[in-house]
Amino acid sequence: MELTSIIYTILYWVTLSASAIIGFIYFRDLGDASQIFLNVKRKNMLRFIRVEYKLIIPGILSAAIAATIHFVTGVGEPISFWIIISVIIIFYAWTWVWVHIGLRHQQENASFYSIEEAKKYVAPEDSVIVIENNGQARAHPDYEMWRPHLAGNDEGLDGENVVMTYCSMTHLGHAYKPEINGKKWGVDGSWIYLGGLKIPSILLALLPMPQGNYQQAREAQELARIRQQIIQAAWQAETNADFRRYVREIRERKDRERTLSGRPVRRDTIP
Repeated sequence: MELTSIIYTILYWVTLSASAIIGFIYFRDLGDASQIFLNVKRKNMLRFIRVEYKLIIPGILSAAIAATIHFVTGVGEPISFWIIISVIIIFYAWTWVWVHIGLRHQQENASFYSIEEAKKYVAPEDSVIVIENNGQARAHPDYEMWRPHLAGNDEGLDGENVVMTYCSMTHLGHAYKPEINGKKWGVDGSWIYLGGLKIPSILLALLPMPQGNYQQAREAQELARIRQQIIQAAWQAETNADFRRYVREIRERKDRERTLSGRPVRRDTIP
């Protein structure tokens, strides 16, 4: 019984710690509010975006296992359990809601105002990002784009579905149309749009996407391919050299035999 209790205790703390660590990294890299206190690297942010569900699903399952062990076997102090599990819930819930709802809630229903109305909210010295389409222009104040990161609405810009995107780390904006031939393409918090097809975005977790930086992975694969070609070429050159050496030795031996027997020496074209 004592051994079983030890096993449950170890499993409890391992799963609870794993869930907390994954949740902290999730919050740090994508929670946005974490940038106030922590130095968030762009490569870490991009990495977590690519493998989001592949990490948070095991993290949530680990928390569920720890909670099950706690309630069934009584392992872990109730106070420490509830404090840690509350922090874990904040890490996962806040970050997921922020990424999939908070950052995108203005993508299709942002409000835009005329120049006269905007004077109430935008000071003359404020920095804005301006986009123009067929003579119609729209200005986006930097500080208004920090939170949603995306801005667009059903009216569009001159009737076209133009969405402004914004990166608060580089303070750069980029406008685009999430359409091809009038059909929506792209990914939002809930769906993947492929023209007339719409599938749940959670299925991205099932795709075999490479870890870390995709471009670096491609470059590493290319270097490995080149290295293999060099090794193969060196092996082939060594094999050809051995073949020529063996032929030369056989020829010299045959020449000696012919010389001793008094027969004329034959020559061939093999070097």
